Amino acid sequence: MNTKLYVIIFLALIISGLIYYFNQSKSTLDNEFEIALTSPDNIDEIILMSKNDSVKLSSVNIKWLVNNLQAASTQRVNTLLKTLNSLSVSNPITGNKGEKAKKEALETGICVLCKADDKIVYKLYLIENPNDLQGNFAYNPENKYLVQLNSFDGNLQLNNLFTYNPANWQSKVIFAFSSDEIQNIKIDWAGDTKASFNLKKNSDNISLYIDDIDRTSKADANKLKFYCYEFANVNMDTKHKRYKKQAGTKICNVSIASIDERKLNVSFFNQITKNGSEDKNNLIVNISGTDVWGVASYLKMNPCLKKASFFTSKTK
Repeated sequence: MNTKLYVIIFLALIISGLIYYFNQSKSTLDNEFEIALTSPDNIDEIILMSKNDSVKLSSVNIKWLVNNLQAASTQRVNTLLKTLNSLSVSNPITGNKGEKAKKEALETGICVLCKADDKIVYKLYLIENPNDLQGNFAYNPENKYLVQLNSFDGNLQLNNLFTYNPANWQSKVIFAFSSDEIQNIKIDWAGDTKASFNLKKNSDNISLYIDDIDRTSKADANKLKFYCYEFANVNMDTKHKRYKKQAGTKICNVSIASIDERKLNVSFFNQITKNGSEDKNNLIVNISGTDVWGVASYLKMNPCLKKASFFTSKTK
């Protein structure tokens, strides 16, 4: 084999190596730009968390729940998934500045976890204006660099859209339990123990307890049965935290436990008008343990807010 042939083979190997190197480099760089959520329709759980706070959004029986309890706003969840699916990168942030910003994102940013069939399929850290940088940035733990995001709809506010405050995800729904889901309904009327009751379901049997005494034999079986259907779709008329200031005396508390171990407590209050009188047409509603407040009319809530005597008085 002559020298010329050796040179040709040597050059061919060098060129092949360079092509492989640049292809690998291009592939690595392309991966840095892949931060969007693929297949958002398959997602059945989303967790948003910071260092000290978190919220979980779960798809249960074709509806989204906040922390496995309250009904979430489907529109807002869909907006979140659409946003994640459309995220795009302006440019990676390299060097010392990029490393410092990446560290800040991991320590103080918003972490987004998405699951499908109980498996984590997506993880992203989001942060605004880190380490003297201006704009919205993201870091995928599978990639090397922090990246700057292109804006979404012209003005993506990360802290507003990716909030981990449960109240911001809560819909106007008060109750969303089918009769088959309900295991227990308990209503405590403020200052009136005789009106309070505890309704327990066991398969097709429904028991009524008043003052912890079984009063099922004194109750109208049809009223017990059909009462459980009243909690399937009950919404607030309006929802806003300002209604907390309008809450007067507490009227009652409704506790519902479902067969899938969800427990919901809702408190109802008289609504105080601007002149200090009680509104005769509306109630203030609070999802207990949250900052979710709203208003619902007496007429709407009447089928749910019954007293014990309703069940023990026989229908003529």
